[in-house]
Amino acid sequence: SPVSDGTSLGERTGTRSGGPAVSESAGVNSHHQTRGVEVMSSTAVTRNPGGRASRPPRVREQARDAMALMIFSAATSVGLTAALFFLMHLGR
Repeated sequence: SPVSDGTSLGERTGTRSGGPAVSESAGVNSHHQTRGVEVMSSTAVTRNPGGRASRPPRVREQARDAMALMIFSAATSVGLTAALFFLMHLGR
């Protein structure tokens, strides 16, 4: 049977075959290296033109952007369809 290293299954995250286990208790922003593996943050940081870090976009901002994209897509589809019908009508 395998020898336990004292970590539970829930603590063993980020393992690959043959690779070391990275514990969840390690800091998210830690720059500590463990056996050649660096723990990286999964939080995206955007920067303002002034160089200051800003907050990630809120859900309502993402929803507004998604709605604008859907409206643009629908308007483009309607416009291209109208242009195609107009060209077909001229071709008769």
